[in-house]
Amino acid sequence: MKRRGEWIIPGVTLLCIPLLFSGPVVAAESSSDGAFPALENTTAFEQYRRRPFTEESKILCLIDRFAVPSAEILYEGHYFKASFAARVVRLYLAANYKGESARSWILKKCYRSHQAGVIIWAKLPGSDNFRMAKDVLLEELDKLDLLTEDLRRIKATTAEIESLPPPATEAAKNQDVEPILAPVVPVAS
Repeated sequence: MKRRGEWIIPGVTLLCIPLLFSGPVVAAESSSDGAFPALENTTAFEQYRRRPFTEESKILCLIDRFAVPSAEILYEGHYFKASFAARVVRLYLAANYKGESARSWILKKCYRSHQAGVIIWAKLPGSDNFRMAKDVLLEELDKLDLLTEDLRRIKATTAEIESLPPPATEAAKNQDVEPILAPVVPVAS
């Protein structure tokens, strides 16, 4: 007979398996030549544009961005498809995110493995070499920050334009039109 608490690890594993294979992770597209597509051309970025521009949204965008089946993650000596790793990272984010900035979260959580402290490596489509995962993520975060600034500027400009009165048509500008008044009809009481 198992002692109290021995069932927790297998129980948690059984609960996590369905979560790993379901969920909102969207695989990023790969270009026809197998290279990694530009951030602004991905489904992950389209989803990011629909969310509030928070630090957590940035992290989620990066997770979705790297959920490409042809990308690989080297974690503590084991190779994982990035699409699988993205699901695990989403669960980890849900359990451990405490409102910090995306940059500090990447530096703390995406540099070394949690257990052994081994550097985490990533291999992107179109590349033959592994790079430190934190470096890849920070580069993409810088691109995402620039795109976010552009989106905020566009939204502000759009809001200004929408607040302006509608422009008069050319025909109305060129004509001196007197208003047509309806005749006043007395109402019998």
